[in-house]
Amino acid sequence: MILKSIWNFITGRKLPQDIVMSDELINKWLDIYHGKSEWIKYSYPSLTGRKIERRRKSLNAAKLICSELSRLVWSEMPEMNIDDDIEKFLEENNFENKMVQFTEYGAAGGGYALKLYSKDMKLKLDYVPANMFIPVTWDNKRIAEADFISREIINEKSYLKKEKHRKTETGYIIDVEIYDDSSEGSYKRVQSLEPESVEITVSRPLFVYISNPEANNLSLFSPLGISLYANAVDTLEALDIAFDALVQEIVLGRKRIIVPASATRLFVDTETGKRVRYFDPSDEIFQAFNPEDAQNIKITDNTVELRIEELRLAVQTLLDVLATQTGFSAGTFSFDGVSMKTATEVISENSKTFKLKQSFENQIKCGVLDLLETIREIGGLYGINTSTEEYSMIFNDAVIEDRNSKTSYWLQRYSQGTATLKTVLEELDGMTEEEAEEEAQKIKDQNATIDSSFVGI
Repeated sequence: MILKSIWNFITGRKLPQDIVMSDELINKWLDIYHGKSEWIKYSYPSLTGRKIERRRKSLNAAKLICSELSRLVWSEMPEMNIDDDIEKFLEENNFENKMVQFTEYGAAGGGYALKLYSKDMKLKLDYVPANMFIPVTWDNKRIAEADFISREIINEKSYLKKEKHRKTETGYIIDVEIYDDSSEGSYKRVQSLEPESVEITVSRPLFVYISNPEANNLSLFSPLGISLYANAVDTLEALDIAFDALVQEIVLGRKRIIVPASATRLFVDTETGKRVRYFDPSDEIFQAFNPEDAQNIKITDNTVELRIEELRLAVQTLLDVLATQTGFSAGTFSFDGVSMKTATEVISENSKTFKLKQSFENQIKCGVLDLLETIREIGGLYGINTSTEEYSMIFNDAVIEDRNSKTSYWLQRYSQGTATLKTVLEELDGMTEEEAEEEAQKIKDQNATIDSSFVGI
């Protein structure tokens, strides 16, 4: 059952239409990501008139592109200027590994949420997929109130848990509702298992929603993001059809030999009672036949030529279309055994892939820094010491940018007189303006000393 149906039942009211539409789309996108898209299973009529169910072979390109994007974003962990206690908090909550996973999940589902909660008097961090998050109120800056739906194991039994975050005059109140859904389609509230409501004084929500950067063109007034492949679903379907055709070409293109009926045998099918002819390929050496039948027994090889290259080109063409539709550079994904774009190509071509990567990084940075400010506000309640210094999160693109290409570019600029030595040092060595100016002066002084010594020779 999709999330909106659960929410409608346990709240007694309907979700706004834009959220309903987003929820339905999110479930559709995640089904595709999980390899359970609606086009995978289909039926066709056989020669006997019966419908035969079949499952297509899938390339699962949705998983491929989401995984590739996450790999690019987190190729190196960002440099974070934060307090020691907050750094320890992130480590305890497996921040690095979880963000790699949820960047991929978010790319598929349109976004994800990071939520703070308390357990055993310690502050914890929860990672929430798109299909378990329901926005309730929002403005142009952020989602202010939300519900979180999840499963909770209590006394070795599974219950449905709804956690409500609602804004008050002084902060936020968190209510938890527990429902027994052991009866199919029925949700009975179990108040005896519910913890007491918690109210906390804070100026911002205890959660952040990190949306994919692309504008939501499918539900214009929804605060939720859209999947990386939201506008490429038809291409994903065509890819699976093409890939399945390639596999079937190999299966159906097996060697086939036509033999006359006289070379076959008859047996009675015990289930149907019908007589069936078959050719026994195990009779490899001896075969009895009448001499006068020698001219009539003609065995013909009817094996067809495989269309592997045509189908491979079809799959590759669709992969190029998919790359363009999802923001990657054309040619990023290859189906001919050649590796994907190298780091040098990603940056040297000023590629769409690099811009896509940076746009996701910006969304992640804004969301994480917003959450860290919330931790700064309430951290003292949980023994987390914080300062007043500004927090920062800088993604290191060294792996993607390729240092050799960058060095060649700036040295060429310097030799052509279009960049100063100070600028080159700032760009290549990451120096501050003061450090670069001091280092540039040292280099100039050293060169001046060398030149004067040559003059004296």
